[in-house]
Amino acid sequence: MINRQDYKRKLKYQKSLLWIREQSMDANCIESVATHDTDVKPHVIDFK
Repeated sequence: MINRQDYKRKLKYQKSLLWIREQSMDANCIESVATHDTDVKPHVIDFK
C-alpha cells in the first residue's frame, strides 16, 4: 500500500518533470538536462 506522503511526493515529482518537458519544447530553450547519469558533466551553455 502506498502511503499518502509517498503519493504526494510522486505527484510533485511528476509535476516537476512535466514542467521541464514543457520548457524544453519552447523554441527559445537552448538545452534542458534532468539526469542522474554521472557521465553527464557540468558545462557552460554559450549564448552567441
